[in-house]
Amino acid sequence: MLLLQDQLRWQPWVYMYALMLIPFSFVKKPSNSQLQAFLQLSLIAVYIWSGIHKVHPNFVNTNFENIIQTYFQFVDKELLKAYLFIGYLAPVFEIAVGLFLFIPKTRTIGIIMALLLHAFIIAYLSPVGIDYNSIVIPWNVAMALMVVSLFHKKQPIDWRSIVSKLGNKYLQFALMLVLIMPTLSAFQLWDHYLSFSLYSNKTPHFYVASEYNSFGPFNDSTEPFIKKIKPIRGSSYLDINAWCMSILNVPFYPEKRVFKQLSKHFCQSDPNPDKLLFVILQPHWNSETIHSFSCE
Repeated sequence: MLLLQDQLRWQPWVYMYALMLIPFSFVKKPSNSQLQAFLQLSLIAVYIWSGIHKVHPNFVNTNFENIIQTYFQFVDKELLKAYLFIGYLAPVFEIAVGLFLFIPKTRTIGIIMALLLHAFIIAYLSPVGIDYNSIVIPWNVAMALMVVSLFHKKQPIDWRSIVSKLGNKYLQFALMLVLIMPTLSAFQLWDHYLSFSLYSNKTPHFYVASEYNSFGPFNDSTEPFIKKIKPIRGSSYLDINAWCMSILNVPFYPEKRVFKQLSKHFCQSDPNPDKLLFVILQPHWNSETIHSFSCE
């Protein structure tokens, strides 16, 4: 019911937890092997899809560059750019975690890699790193614990036998959401967060621009996140994601329909709605497109 009330609550960790609860909510007396296989497949899919989405220049040129600057403090930007190609090893590492967990003979390696991955993410997001998006730190702790509890010293599973026995429609539906639907995000037919596009920087960015440097009743809370538009005097823009992170400690849900829904609130409350402009910046492979619209 909470998720139906507000799409902003559709954060990737909430979505993953909800999917993993399906067997416990709708399936009558699922076997231990069914539950274990389902939960294992769910975790493996998260690692693989998260890695696939990061095989993108936007991840390397933004998030990975920030990681390098945070921990190695590169001063020479030209030298930094020369080594950015190493950033593609990060998504390869994440994909490898999922694949190694899937293969029984490499499962121990996969567990160790997963624990190293989550330890790094926790450190990076903590005050010793960038001190940002702390809400996902408990998720990373939970992922590490789940990897150990689901894969460590577990008997190898006959995947073909188990998958063929997952005849329950609820389990089939959940597995379809985890394994198949994320492919549609490449065609913008499925949401980024529901495809486990995590820190890939492929998601669109949303801004609200005001000719009068005013955002109606939101002025008090938005003031720290308003930036001037140069060289247009008196005009400014609001970074919606930065505002959302400060107020709610979660990123804004990056879908156009949600952007437009929020735009309605600005248009209805601003004394000069005709002076507002809404801008969506969509990153692509080594390029970006900008789509803008007004209250009208």
